Amino acid sequence: MDPINIANMIGGAGVVVLTLYTYYTRKLQRAVSRQLELANQQTDLLRLQIAASSELAELSQTQAAEVAHQTRLSFMPVFVAEIVQEHHEPRPGLSDFGYRFMLRNVGRGTALEVRFEDVVVPHEKAPLASEGEVRDYFVNARLVFSALPFVKPDQDKPISLEHRFLTGDDEYPFDLIIYLLGKHGGDREFDIWIRFSDVEGNKYKQLVRAGVGGCRPGAVRLESEEQPLLTVGNPEETAEGQQCQSISTTQPAVSTQHSIKAMQATDSTQ
Repeated sequence: MDPINIANMIGGAGVVVLTLYTYYTRKLQRAVSRQLELANQQTDLLRLQIAASSELAELSQTQAAEVAHQTRLSFMPVFVAEIVQEHHEPRPGLSDFGYRFMLRNVGRGTALEVRFEDVVVPHEKAPLASEGEVRDYFVNARLVFSALPFVKPDQDKPISLEHRFLTGDDEYPFDLIIYLLGKHGGDREFDIWIRFSDVEGNKYKQLVRAGVGGCRPGAVRLESEEQPLLTVGNPEETAEGQQCQSISTTQPAVSTQHSIKAMQATDSTQ
């Protein structure tokens, strides 16, 4: 054969081989590129699935918490109170002006072990007009309510709370409610902390602020939490002194002459 023809045949074969190599190489590269794109798409899809699963988990937790909250509300006691005056003629010695605390459970569950923190009366030191001397009033005086074993959820039947006036361990001779209410000069308010449990053993606390205009119930809170479970009213909560062993009240007005005169009337009868 002619060497030139042989060379042309070899060159043509080389061109064919190079063309086929280039074709299949590009095809392989495209296949690899498609696989990489598919892998990236699968990765993005997996990320979306993970994000969706996280949102579903958070939503499930939120729904579970809301169900638990609604379940607790279904048997949680809630209290409102009012002050009524059963009689308007003071008893001898000004020991009773007829004021009584009426308690209502407006919640859906029975309250157990209902306790009331003592209301401490602010200490007074004022001169007596007739004698000109300074006498201490309300030394260690406090308003004490009797505990209740349970209070059923009955809005139409309020419970009258039994109370006593104490100074130390002794009975105080004067009606402290009329003084706390500011009936003898100056508007006053005082706070009563109510502590109770529900049928599942959850312990709650609630602030009730009593004043001349009536009683304003506060939010119901778990003993272990500060977040209110149910907001009833909006009184500002005062600090719980000594871990709520006693309740501080608003300071009395400077002028106490009216209350002093009432006490003088009692002194003069003795």
